[in-house]
Amino acid sequence: MTGSILPAKFNGRVPVVLNKGIGAPIKLEKGRFLVNKDTTISQFMFMIRQKNKMDPTEAVFVFCNNVLPPSNATMLELWTEHHNEEDDILYLTVSKENTFG
Repeated sequence: MTGSILPAKFNGRVPVVLNKGIGAPIKLEKGRFLVNKDTTISQFMFMIRQKNKMDPTEAVFVFCNNVLPPSNATMLELWTEHHNEEDDILYLTVSKENTFG
């Protein structure tokens, strides 16, 4: 696999693009991120909730290639396995679900 090491232009950060998933509509104020390589998926989901001012009754799900990654997976692990070879960007899909009504 070419590109298992982050390109120097990202300075140890993982480039991530969030796409809206199907299901409950989600408003993303920001869809592109440079995330620290040691950030876990659960920490990233917390960042998404904060930046988009989501209601506490809404559950957030982040998918990588239509699979829910483990919450303790780091962004570097996901990038190494699933990044787009052409542009070195990790594409994730985010969905939300109303959990309490």
